[in-house]
Amino acid sequence: MSETQLSNGVTIQYTTKAVDVYRAAVAVDKKHHRQGIRDLEAVAVFGVFLYFGWPIFQGVYTLPSMVVSFAALVVLFLLWKYPANTNKKFALSKEKNAPHVEMAFDQEGIQVNEGAAPYRIQFSGDCYGLEYRNVIALCFDKNRVLGIPTDQLEEETVGQIKELLKKGLGDRFQFIPYKEPKRGNRVSWLE
Repeated sequence: MSETQLSNGVTIQYTTKAVDVYRAAVAVDKKHHRQGIRDLEAVAVFGVFLYFGWPIFQGVYTLPSMVVSFAALVVLFLLWKYPANTNKKFALSKEKNAPHVEMAFDQEGIQVNEGAAPYRIQFSGDCYGLEYRNVIALCFDKNRVLGIPTDQLEEETVGQIKELLKKGLGDRFQFIPYKEPKRGNRVSWLE
């Protein structure tokens, strides 16, 4: 929760919370339109269910139609629940394994000290940043995600971090819009 200004960068420390990591994972999912892809898969599986399940609704019970219909229902359930469950497990394990994170931002990249092994994220490498719901999500090495909680930092420091990310990442640093849900305020299992 403390910040230090370097001559050409910023150093921060924060406590990892599962909700911040979860939001970072959701931001990455939104950037890659994974919900839309899952929706198309669900429509295709529902079509298979209707094709093989229609005889069951008419009273004709054949083994292939019952097996394929049941399998389609299982796949639909997995398409609905599995992604959120995966993000939840990832967030909880990240909170448990790396409860304290120190990061040093400079013009070329970020030095990250989390867990046992420190590492460096180069802006010139395969990485991008997303701003979503009080979290700056950093995705690097194709599938690694960090969630920087902006609500644990001072506004001035957050502004400096955003400027460094905009300079270093350019178009690869984006804002992901968020709409409050119509039903209630609870969005995820963590909030």
